[in-house]
Amino acid sequence: KTNAVAIKILSDQFPDKAHIARLKNERYMSKFLASRCAAVRTVLDCNFSMTEMEDVIDKQGCNPDSSRFVCFEWLPGVTLREWVQVSNSADINGIKHNLKLSIHLAWQIAHSLSEIHEVGGAILNNISSENIIVNSLQNEKDICTVHMIGIGLASFLREGQPEGSLHEGQKDVKVQTDLCSLGDVFFELFSGQSPHQSYHDRAENIIDSVIISEGKNTVDQRSNRRPLRELRSILSKSSTPPQLALFVLELMGVFNSGIRGASASCHHYYTSAREVSEQVYYFLLQPESSLSKMSQQRFHQSMGYLSFNANNLYGREEQQAILMNSFEQVISREKAREIVLVSGCSGAGKTA
Repeated sequence: KTNAVAIKILSDQFPDKAHIARLKNERYMSKFLASRCAAVRTVLDCNFSMTEMEDVIDKQGCNPDSSRFVCFEWLPGVTLREWVQVSNSADINGIKHNLKLSIHLAWQIAHSLSEIHEVGGAILNNISSENIIVNSLQNEKDICTVHMIGIGLASFLREGQPEGSLHEGQKDVKVQTDLCSLGDVFFELFSGQSPHQSYHDRAENIIDSVIISEGKNTVDQRSNRRPLRELRSILSKSSTPPQLALFVLELMGVFNSGIRGASASCHHYYTSAREVSEQVYYFLLQPESSLSKMSQQRFHQSMGYLSFNANNLYGREEQQAILMNSFEQVISREKAREIVLVSGCSGAGKTA
């Protein structure tokens, strides 16, 4: 379609079996999903000369080692992470990124993931802003489309088992892995910042020479997510509408265990990518003014935000700190419950 090719190569001279297995899995899963899902790029059968593939020539047999590279159709556009960075600082091709455009992009991503789950019967296990390609806009009438890349960790929902034999609880846990990652992606899309405390570039980047080189395995940043209080603050400062901000945090699962792959018995606000896409589509149909109807106060209350009336608790800073500390232990440190006994004489301000 584009008359260009992207070649993904294992750059290490002696890659380990895990790297080779991952590339092999990406070739297989991409070929399988591309025929069923529009958001997965096509695998191409490419024949290269020795000169063109000298970096992957087998030193002993003098033949290109097909286990160390895979060819894809080239996708014009930028990664979602680049799209977000540019949209926060300037226009792309003179087109200003607005809230509606971001919501539409979120819907495209959720809809694509839904298709991969339901039609392809697979989960990606590696959704991030760097593994989503957004097409370049040429004019204001263009509609953003997305493609999922870097699917070397993808797997089938019913891998190695007859149809229908996978326990629904197991399936739900697998789907939640993708949904929590989707929440992280939406957080970055709407706030302009990563939900993780540190953000390192992966050794997997698209470059002009149409060569994609993969180095080390993807670093799992899930355990390094920012505290809830900080996530809430970032969304508020980014002027993300409260309704949308609450939706993103619910999708991220920050009000549950906060750990991906948690037990299926845990409460999840969303159980499928289709449900998420329907919710985003609802936001897309709403005027921007209606998305901001929820006040910031109600937004914080919806997330378990604790506040004190200074006029009623003057001089009670120490007691406020104790209550706030207990509150933070419950919502940020994943503690099930905390009991605080408030005692004092009549008129001391216990009710306030």
